[in-house]
Amino acid sequence: MPRLSPEAARYLKGALAGARADGAARLQRSGAGWRMQIDRPHAGDQVFERQGQVLLVMSEEVAEALGPAVIDLHQTGRGPRLVVTGE
Repeated sequence: MPRLSPEAARYLKGALAGARADGAARLQRSGAGWRMQIDRPHAGDQVFERQGQVLLVMSEEVAEALGPAVIDLHQTGRGPRLVVTGE
């Protein structure tokens, strides 16, 4: 199962501050990469929460495809970016 780094969790918490109360980031496949959108948890999802707040959700299929990968935060020349490492 993938893991969410503490830095990525803090970033998501801030990014979701203006989202609806039950909103979370959903990680999905997009072509050869990944994308995120605001969604709600669905039955069967892998749910990542911190301090009682759901931050990230993904389908079981996505979680299996990622395996032991880490969703992390990297600083880039264009600002902070969530990345999947170790997939």
